[in-house]
Amino acid sequence: MGKDDFRSRIAEIFRTVFADSEHDQAGEKIQGTASQRVRAHEEDLVQFLDRQSASLGFLRFHGRAGRDVIVAPGNTIELAVKVDPLLNLAAEQVRFRVGPEIVGVSPIDTERFARLLYTPPRPGLFEVGYGVVRAVGSAFEIEASYGATLLQVVDESPMVAIDAALILNEEKDPAPIIELAKRDWEICYVDLHQQDRTIDIRRAVKDRKLPSGAVLVHPASELDFKTLKVDFQTVFATTTFRRIRAAGVPLVLLVWDEPHFGHQNTQEGVHSTDLNGLHNMITDDELFEQLTKLGQHFLRERRKITNQFTWRLNQMTNTKPIGGNQCLVEFDNGEARGKIFHAIQTARHTIDLQFYIFKDCSFTEHLAVNLISKARQGVAVRLLVDALYATQELFGFKNRILEGLSSEPNIQVVAVDPIRTTDDLDAILLKQRDHRKLIIIDGALAFVGGRNAGDEYYTSFREVPVTDWTPADRIPWLDAHIEVQGPLVSDIQQMFIKTWIRNKGDAGETKLPELSISGEFAARLVIHDGISDSNGLAAYEAIIEAAVHHIYVLNDFPVIASLAMALRRAVTRGVTVTFLTGNAVARRADHSFFKGSLHRELFEYMTKKRFEQLIKNGVRVYEYTTPDLPTIVSRGGLVRPYVHAKVVTADGMVASIGSANLDATASYWEREANVIVENTDFVRELEIKIQQMTDRSYQILLDSDYWLEESKQREIVSRLWPQGIL
Repeated sequence: MGKDDFRSRIAEIFRTVFADSEHDQAGEKIQGTASQRVRAHEEDLVQFLDRQSASLGFLRFHGRAGRDVIVAPGNTIELAVKVDPLLNLAAEQVRFRVGPEIVGVSPIDTERFARLLYTPPRPGLFEVGYGVVRAVGSAFEIEASYGATLLQVVDESPMVAIDAALILNEEKDPAPIIELAKRDWEICYVDLHQQDRTIDIRRAVKDRKLPSGAVLVHPASELDFKTLKVDFQTVFATTTFRRIRAAGVPLVLLVWDEPHFGHQNTQEGVHSTDLNGLHNMITDDELFEQLTKLGQHFLRERRKITNQFTWRLNQMTNTKPIGGNQCLVEFDNGEARGKIFHAIQTARHTIDLQFYIFKDCSFTEHLAVNLISKARQGVAVRLLVDALYATQELFGFKNRILEGLSSEPNIQVVAVDPIRTTDDLDAILLKQRDHRKLIIIDGALAFVGGRNAGDEYYTSFREVPVTDWTPADRIPWLDAHIEVQGPLVSDIQQMFIKTWIRNKGDAGETKLPELSISGEFAARLVIHDGISDSNGLAAYEAIIEAAVHHIYVLNDFPVIASLAMALRRAVTRGVTVTFLTGNAVARRADHSFFKGSLHRELFEYMTKKRFEQLIKNGVRVYEYTTPDLPTIVSRGGLVRPYVHAKVVTADGMVASIGSANLDATASYWEREANVIVENTDFVRELEIKIQQMTDRSYQILLDSDYWLEESKQREIVSRLWPQGIL
């Protein structure tokens, strides 16, 4: 569409908008005919369009479409566009086009987005266009030069991802890339620059007569968290490569200009090289045959693994399930405490523990008694704690209980990432902490979960008397851990040892036992190691994207945008999504807060504001409610406490339990560990427990008095809450 045609279409929209207008913002009748009103504004509009055209900014003016997509045939994707307020005034729907074919019409939601699920039936490279549609039937097709979204559907052909820096540099010879395309390889382009250079890349592809392909970028302007000047581009690129493979596309080769493009990708079955290496592969028949076999192996695996959860988790996390494990999830804090103390008391050789928070409290006093007792019997005890959140080796401060434990001859205590002086203090160090919670007994039994060393994590609701004047900080939290026996414990033990050595713990000689099969559960350990990867986020995304019937989520942190969008897509596919959350400050049955700290009340408002959009998108959100217990005599006899658990399950087939929340901090900053079990008996039993908790919990309804009464607080706090703190 030419500039003049585009102007005339927008002018037509202006005429429609003004012709349909009856009142101005003050409610007074607008004077003059529609034509007079259009003439009064049209010249300003034309000048604005000229400026937009000169800067190739059409797309930003009329809306923002989704990024290019790469997928295999038969995979359902989401086409999306955000409509500009100007067009939104004149339109109620958006018509989507893939290539020459109109594939559907979608309404525009309250956030000005139109979304459409689409399943491409055949391979090809398709331009995705859209047009706004008025209720009376007229449509305006809006497109821009270099601005169309591309859908690349790849089936059997192997794919190569090209570092866009190679084609933007005119001194680089693109002949090997062109030769690959001639040999029926699919080409896509990936840019690690923090600015959006999509238009420049597409222009370079066209001008240098390179094969067309999707352009994959991750501009900083679209991130929903602060990077603190950390370059996450290689992490984003690696996650993108894994998403492509998870969607069934045989991406097996990366060609880079700068080494860091390929070095971050450690995915099995993906080779990386520079342009010279690509030239050598193409000209050497033996090397090229080896490269081709990578694609063939991928396709065989794609056909062999029919379970979509297993397939997506394999690709997204670069892990494989290990069979022969026995697993048990414990939600009851008192039962969890009893099992852990019993395991410690029966230890014969080693006890390894790791906590993020280590409080001076009743639980840790009892824990210390158990550890000292075993250490004096000759059992070697190693304890890792986060320096910042355990107040150990933090500006000279010492944790009283940890210092006491350290004085015992057979107990070693190591503070993770210590902050000894102000020279150690920077924003990145404060954000990148070790959030894992582990207990490993004799290298054969492991507990992995969300419980820190504190009373609220290891005291059950039936053990605490609750009156109307009980402080909120005395009320326990809902949490969870998974108990593991079997071959997977070796992976958990190795993770602990690596953290221990990284923080200069005495390595000594760690003899790991030969672990036999203890059960029938297939499970995997997903390790997120801070800013170097996004494995925890990727695992959650894999589970959500593979679900076809239902999803349960237990967490009470602000859901990062990419996972929120994945949950919304699941609802659109017809998946029932149930989110069991809590209250940062515990509430009574009548919704009132128990007396608690101001910062937690503010956190409550900010978190609930994030849940509002999930509810609008069809996610069922519940606030966990305690059972009817004789120890609770506050108004209404029930409590809605905080939910600290990190549990995600889907379709009665897969469950994740661990330390990783669904927020930005867990996704990109802190070190995390989750155990994912793929066994229907295990998961179905777990989901029955979750559903029972949900059945007695309070469902949040956006039109309820409770929700409406706190709307102003949520709005104000969400605007004022410091960005990047999550």
